[in-house]
Amino acid sequence: MNNSGDQETDVPSRTSIVALAMTLRACALLSALLGFGGVTIALDLPMARSGTFLGHMTRWEPFSPSYEMMIASIYAAWAPMMWRAARNPLAHPLFIEFTILANFAHFFVMLALAFRGEHHHLCSDVPPLGIASSALLVTCVLARRDHHARLRATTQTRY
Repeated sequence: MNNSGDQETDVPSRTSIVALAMTLRACALLSALLGFGGVTIALDLPMARSGTFLGHMTRWEPFSPSYEMMIASIYAAWAPMMWRAARNPLAHPLFIEFTILANFAHFFVMLALAFRGEHHHLCSDVPPLGIASSALLVTCVLARRDHHARLRATTQTRY
């Protein structure tokens, strides 16, 4: 019972539900950044040198091991930076926006090239890059929107 004699309810308040949603979105952004970095490392480095089916499905002709290793090294350096930015994503907006933009650019170039002749890429490496980039974009936008909503709410309660 509270002071007015009414029974307390176990229904969470709207603000606690909104706060939970904001926290979940921030966790989703963290997971997206960590996952994106992990997947790029796990898939890119072995595929650059691989003669397996997965390697064949993701290599672009003409095959150039030197070029593939250069691209793989970029992603190998990029992934740990994504993991660092994931610790506090809202403190690293430029890096995260660059990551999203660069991967969308990469995706659209791959998509165009796949339509020009290497159609098997439409069933292998092109869709996952588009999906991962989209997921990263959505989680980033939602987390940033939540952050700005919190800032507005904090500013309004002060004055």
